[in-house]
Amino acid sequence: EDFIHEYNYERPHQALEMKKPAQLYTPSTRKYEGLPDVSYPFHDKTVTVTNCGRICLDGNVVSP
Repeated sequence: EDFIHEYNYERPHQALEMKKPAQLYTPSTRKYEGLPDVSYPFHDKTVTVTNCGRICLDGNVVSP
């Protein structure tokens, strides 16, 4: 935590024209709503890869 404080409040940054990050930071005006639920389209499918590298989806060959 000492590093974070020094990095943001005490140490000027060349990329910021020798200003400190805390001098330039402004909080977002948007409320954080979180991430949407992830939906995986093949969550109920079975994918099998054989020893020779053939890919099968639900028992059907997808790649030769």
